[in-house]
Amino acid sequence: MKRILLSQNEHNDGTNYIVVDGKLLSKNPENLKYVELLSDTKDYKKLYKDGFITISEKDNIILFSSHYKDLDDKGRRIFYMYLLDKIDNLEKIIELLIQDSKVINKSIDYQMTLEIVIKIKQNSMLQRKLRIFIGVTLFALILSSAVIYLISKSNKTQQNTIKNERTNP
Repeated sequence: MKRILLSQNEHNDGTNYIVVDGKLLSKNPENLKYVELLSDTKDYKKLYKDGFITISEKDNIILFSSHYKDLDDKGRRIFYMYLLDKIDNLEKIIELLIQDSKVINKSIDYQMTLEIVIKIKQNSMLQRKLRIFIGVTLFALILSSAVIYLISKSNKTQQNTIKNERTNP
């Protein structure tokens, strides 16, 4: 899979910039396949969404949708979509996005994007810690149930032994 960046241009006239693997593609009908690929996102699972950015995934593909700091000729922030193979390192994705955006002279809000990455990582760590806590708790419950069962079985065996000794002196 290639890295694909799709961005509206400064005039928002229906033509878009298409950057594939760091190279700006010409406005050629053959390159519309990249636009189509980015347009079909209904099957993507949203990993994160707020008013600034949406991060989605499907299979081994990750998709960022947001706005640049740059404005169009009407003063609106310029929209972009960035699609690439899923990379576990979100900082690496941001580096690639910055690199590919330079090709069209655009810049992301690095600080805001970094804060979201940190939030996602903290959430991931929290989820892992929660899974570990639940696992340890379940293990402790199972272990304590087994101990209680063994103790009660041992007590019954002892009671039966004492009972047998009393009836058979």
